[in-house]
Amino acid sequence: MPIHALVWCYHSLIHSSLLVIKSIAMLSVNFNPRKLSDYSFYILLPVLAAWLPLFLLSIDLPIMPLITTTEERLFTIFGFCMWCVLLIVAYQQIKTNPGTSLEKAVVLLLPILTSFFFLILVVEYTGRSFDYEVYEHAFQAIAQDNNPYKGSFYYYPPLFAQVMAYIYKTGKALLDPEILSWQLFMFYIHQCLQFFLCNLAYQLSSRFASRLGFSDLKNKLIITGLFLFNFPLIRTLHLNQINFSKSRIQSLSASL
Repeated sequence: MPIHALVWCYHSLIHSSLLVIKSIAMLSVNFNPRKLSDYSFYILLPVLAAWLPLFLLSIDLPIMPLITTTEERLFTIFGFCMWCVLLIVAYQQIKTNPGTSLEKAVVLLLPILTSFFFLILVVEYTGRSFDYEVYEHAFQAIAQDNNPYKGSFYYYPPLFAQVMAYIYKTGKALLDPEILSWQLFMFYIHQCLQFFLCNLAYQLSSRFASRLGFSDLKNKLIITGLFLFNFPLIRTLHLNQINFSKSRIQSLSASL
């Protein structure tokens, strides 16, 4: 790949990472980057909710749900932890806006309800698709210093596979395979990223609508409708596809 293309790819990764840091989780309406408490609500809590299931699974507490497979246990706990975060964020939004009108309440709570919809899709669609197996083959090949495009259906830019290869190497070195396999760990990380990127795409779309001159209420109603009644999005999550990380974030970043 030409040097300028690699530079562009890594610049895009850094830019997307900054966007995720600014709006990773709960689609905050009034996120203030100068307030430390906002980082706790909108960044630290979601990251903790994603890390906690891995920790609880590793220590095998008796409070763990008695479900048949390790995969179901992991995603059930993730769903519960992230649901708790959504409740906390909803409470914080209502508490900081006392006496709000019905219109304002809709503007505040619609993004959180949409985030809950994303959470249901991510938690329920935990079967690894053929598309994901292709990505898995690609990042394993890169981790082993092989060509990810040889003998594979991986036709995407290498950046995604390179990032996943780094996570793969780190996870494989740290994980106890008797508790959590590297395959499940990588799939869990992939699904968490899908959830966060769905939220990020929603917020960027809302910002774009705001710049087009839509009022807050029309903005949230239109964007929520586009994301709820969106078969390609549901198919993307169902088939574990990387459309969000591959193209949507870059195209929507123009709204910033």
